[in-house]
Amino acid sequence: MLTWGVLAFVLVVLLLVRPLTIALSTLGAPMRNKDKILLAWIAPRGIVAAATAGIFGPALVDAGYPDAEALLPIVFLIIIVTVLAHGLTLAPLAQKMSLAAKEENGLLIVGASPWTLALAQTLKKLKVDVVVADGSYQRLKPIRMNGIKVYYGEILSEHAEHELEDEHLSFLLCATDNYYYNALVCKAQGHEFGHHRTFQLAPHLESDMKHKRLTLQQRGYFSFEKTTDFYTLQQRLTEGWTVQTTRLSKDFDLERLQSRLGKLGEDWILLGCVSAQGELKIYSCEQRFKPTLGWTLLYFADESKVMLTDEKADKPPRETEAGV
Repeated sequence: MLTWGVLAFVLVVLLLVRPLTIALSTLGAPMRNKDKILLAWIAPRGIVAAATAGIFGPALVDAGYPDAEALLPIVFLIIIVTVLAHGLTLAPLAQKMSLAAKEENGLLIVGASPWTLALAQTLKKLKVDVVVADGSYQRLKPIRMNGIKVYYGEILSEHAEHELEDEHLSFLLCATDNYYYNALVCKAQGHEFGHHRTFQLAPHLESDMKHKRLTLQQRGYFSFEKTTDFYTLQQRLTEGWTVQTTRLSKDFDLERLQSRLGKLGEDWILLGCVSAQGELKIYSCEQRFKPTLGWTLLYFADESKVMLTDEKADKPPRETEAGV
């Protein structure tokens, strides 16, 4: 029977018992106050409480406590109230306290280099989350100094498994100079990102011989083109190529961009795109997609050539952002 006493008991369990329990159990623990507050509020009851009440309620009645028959209904009331209250308020509270995980729309880059710095800078301008991981502090230093999030350590280590926050990252790009290490990381992280979202740079000619070639089941998808290896990207970067962006429109579509830049894979390299909704996509010769109007293309090209074609145009049809 629902009485004021029962309602008061439910409120005490909800607003006093749980917060007090969390406050005492986390006393002196290295936790932020907002983490403690969230733990103090979220505690939905379920099958364990119902099962316990179902056993002890009848046993107490048989032992001479007739009021114990109200135990099971009260427990079910607590379960319903906590599930509704906590279930409906968890997401808004976590978001307000900046504890909610971000939507998956970002890139984890394994391998710090001048080229990955250029790529990360451009992604940051497009408001895409990016993290660069490397075991060398010296290689990570210029990336960190440019305000890019970094992870210093071995990506395959147990430390990375526990400390690297990658829940909001949707793609993996392994861009070290070691083709087989890139394949190993893609294979190991496939369960985390999904195999179709793991990419690695193509092998250098020395590693692309038939007897040394890895199958798709043993590696990640080749990012960009099959000829786009680590050394090609670094060489193009020293020759004046930059990571750039162009937003496709009715006045300036993909065909017009190609007519200006030249042959894809030789005169310029398509890296990916950001959709009109802000979703990142990585381009791969093994996972091709057709960009549509409103998408922002991300590509690697000779900056001087792009500037020259813009000067020949009647008016600049796009905005170009250089990554370096």
